[in-house]
Amino acid sequence: MSALTISVLSIFCYMNLYFIWSIREKNLGVVDIAWGKGFVIISFIFYWFSQKSPLHTIALVFVASWGLRLTYYLFKRNHGAPEDFRYQSLRKEWNDSQLQAYLKVFMFQGFLMFIISLPIQFLMRSSGEFNIVSFIGMAVWLFGFSWEVWADSSLSKFKSNPSNKGKLCTVGPWKYSRHPNYFGEITLWYGIFLTCFNSDYWWTLIGPVVIHFFIIKVSGIAFLKDRMKKYPDYAGYFAKTNALIPNFFIK
Repeated sequence: MSALTISVLSIFCYMNLYFIWSIREKNLGVVDIAWGKGFVIISFIFYWFSQKSPLHTIALVFVASWGLRLTYYLFKRNHGAPEDFRYQSLRKEWNDSQLQAYLKVFMFQGFLMFIISLPIQFLMRSSGEFNIVSFIGMAVWLFGFSWEVWADSSLSKFKSNPSNKGKLCTVGPWKYSRHPNYFGEITLWYGIFLTCFNSDYWWTLIGPVVIHFFIIKVSGIAFLKDRMKKYPDYAGYFAKTNALIPNFFIK
């Protein structure tokens, strides 16, 4: 059985298990916890069948570092909390249809995992030789990953202070961008594409492009814009702060 077949079947079964868990918990938000680990599973399966070159190993470490950290962060943030407002909105839109949730949340996210991980899949199928673009990609990934970690830790620290309740986080990287965590996420996926770059598979650029599109237009910034308006200091923050790309010239 090929790596492709095993990875598709594994993700299908994996997402089904999380769907069953969501029914038990009555919370579609458990899919967020599944997200990062799903990429780790796909990457590890393809790595197992690869020639295991140093570049293959580096790519696997990058994905595993991102995926496991994100899983831990989201589990810690969401454990015991009410269902995320995004999923509550979707439940209402679908009249609490389990079939819609299964297809449009769990199966669709499994499909996205497969598409976004295409650069890794094709790297693992190659001999895994370094090139100048690979080294650029590593630097881009390290920057994006570090930026996302900084954004998440800054937000967690801000929210843990009771005196900040009802306030908008504008410290750390949140001073320079309204969504620095998303900026880091998008950047590190372009870094993974560049790390895995092979001119024969240039079209795997679709991976980071897809996650870029969904963060901006579908599940990320677009969803949060109206919600952030409830904060009294949002208007001023919105006027001077970029949505995504950090502006380091803000005073």
